[in-house]
Order: sequence, then structure tokens, then C-alpha cells
Amino acid sequence: MSEGTQLKKIFPIFAVAVFIGLILGIKTALVSFIMEKKEISTFLIGLQSSLGYLAITVASWPVEVLIRKRGLKFVFSLSIFIVALSLFAYALPFNYLLWTFLSISLGLGLSGIFIANESFILLYSAQESSAKSFSLYSIALFAGLIPGSLIAIHLFSLAEWLPFAICGTICCLLPCLLFKVKNETFSERKESFFNKNLLICLALPLSGAFTFGFLQGGLTSLLPVYILKSNFGDKVVGQALAIFLTGSILLNLPIAIIADKTNRVKTMAVIYLLSAILLGLSYFSHGNLLLLAINALIIGGTTSGFYTISLALLKEKTTPDIFPTANSLFSVFFGVGTISGPLILSASMKFLTLENIFLVPMFICLAAFFGSLVKK
Repeated sequence: MSEGTQLKKIFPIFAVAVFIGLILGIKTALVSFIMEKKEISTFLIGLQSSLGYLAITVASWPVEVLIRKRGLKFVFSLSIFIVALSLFAYALPFNYLLWTFLSISLGLGLSGIFIANESFILLYSAQESSAKSFSLYSIALFAGLIPGSLIAIHLFSLAEWLPFAICGTICCLLPCLLFKVKNETFSERKESFFNKNLLICLALPLSGAFTFGFLQGGLTSLLPVYILKSNFGDKVVGQALAIFLTGSILLNLPIAIIADKTNRVKTMAVIYLLSAILLGLSYFSHGNLLLLAINALIIGGTTSGFYTISLALLKEKTTPDIFPTANSLFSVFFGVGTISGPLILSASMKFLTLENIFLVPMFICLAAFFGSLVKK
């Protein structure tokens, strides 16, 4: 099967990713904005967000079991239904306890969507270009995420319920995009979910999932605080995050192509080391907006590379019957990184000076770099 035919087969998954990104962009921008307007404490806002990520992590195991029993397309459709109901419920009058429950239910649904989507790509992508396929999937997510975050407040200003109703309606229509996609099924798993041999085999891609989650979650939460404490101004907060996300879009595909054409393990080691160096150099860019912008752009790109190359390595090191388990484990490690990143970095701000705050993610990247040098 040619690469063009394979990409055509994966295209519906890319289309779904754009709309999922759009929904997440709208939802993420609005939830914190609305709770801030309702004078909910920063701690409670962060707690609700963390519970959502925890739900994504915890759901990974049962999602894998359900995939093996009922198939990828079934799990995707069920997960979309859960997400749609949650989004429609967000349109109800604000209640913190209700929104906390909705954050958890949304996390459960998103876990199924992401694992199903990534498993489809694992199945349909060619071994020699799998990093490129995951890169295009990641870019598709960002292609929806960025405009979603930009239009969220405008939609909310028209009617408070409108953006959530639109998102819920989009969710209801998404299964149509997978109308011609086969409901891929898998045999029953014979080993335990946290199988020792599988964990050792997947040590590199799973460490990549954790590192990606740690940096993606940690830096996107740390950057706004760092910008404000550095007295750069409120407007720079949005610009810094936009530059970080732009780096993810601009550099993701070139990194993936290099990984596919050369050696994925060595490429991963190089971007780990580059990320560590740039995070270390942040000490010298403290107070310099131009250097900070350059660092944010490149680190945004290398961080997204952790995701695409890790999934390509996951495909390289497993067989199709293992894909649901391997991908669910990937989701677990990503979730642990996403939860621990913001918590550890926010706690470290109490003990480190502002210019040294990026030393923590630097050491995480260095640990991942040395781990990637170990022969497995």
C-alpha cells in the first residue's frame, strides 16, 4: 500500500482531530475564564483541571479492555457520546460541583477518543513514515485548538450557553466522519495490563509520553506565571503561549520526517538534549523577551517531537495485537506527566528564584536524554 493510500485511509482521523481540537480550544479557554469571573479560587480551578486529567489517566485501562471486547469504532462512538453530553451540560447555569463532575466525565470520554484515534493511526500508518503520520495528527489537533481558543470568548459574549451547545452539536456529528472506517477489533489480552516485559520493551516511548506530558502541562501552566512575575505585562502572556504552540506546529513535521528518515532513538536523544540546553539557557534569557520568544518557539517544537516520535517507536516495538494495550499505557504515562508537571513546577516556585525556575524541566529532559542512551 502506497503512502498516499495510507494517508487517505487515516484522513478521517485527521478530520476528527481538527474538530476535537476546536472543541478543546473553546472549552479550555472558557472554563477557566468563567470560573475566574465567578471568583472561584485558583486552587479550586486547578483542582478541577487536575481531576479531568486524572480521569483521562485512570480511564486508560478500562478503555483498553472495551476496545478489545467491542472494537475501536465502538469505543470512539461511545466516548463521543459521553463528551457530547458533558458539553451540553456545561450550558446549564454554573455550579462548581456540577462542573467538577463534568470535568471528570469529559476526561473519561476524551481518554477513549484519543486512545481510539491513536490506535487507528498505529494500525493504518506505514512503519517507515509513522512519525510523520502522528505529526500530521498532532498538527490537525492544533489546527482546531488555536482558532477554538480565539473564538471562545466571542461566542460566550453572544450567549453564555452558545459555545457549549455548538461544541456538543459538533460532537454528535463526528461519528459521521468515521462512517466508512472499519470497526477494528482485537483478540483478548493474555498478559496483565502492566506486564513487566512490555513495560521494559516500551521504556523509551513511555518515558517520552511522560516527558511530553510533564513539559506540555508544566510549561503551559508555568509560562503565564513566569511572564507576569517578570513584569512583562498581561498581553505578553497570550503571545508567549501562542509562540510555544506555534513552535509545535512549525517544527513538529520536520522533526518527524528526520526521525523517519534517520534513526528515531537518536533523533529523540538529540531533541531531549536540545530541550535541556534551551531550558538551561533560559537562565540567561531572563528579562529578555526576544531570547524568551526564541526559546519558547523551539522548545514548543521539540516538546511536540517527544509525542510523535514516542508513538512511532511504540509502533516499531510492538505488533498490532498489542497496540491497544501499548497505546493505553502511553496514555497513562502521558497523564501522569500532565498531572505532575504543573504540580511540581508550581511547588518549585516556592524554593527557586525566578531565573532558575526552568531548571526543573531541564533536569527532566536530561534524565530522559540519558535514559534514551541505554541499550534496550
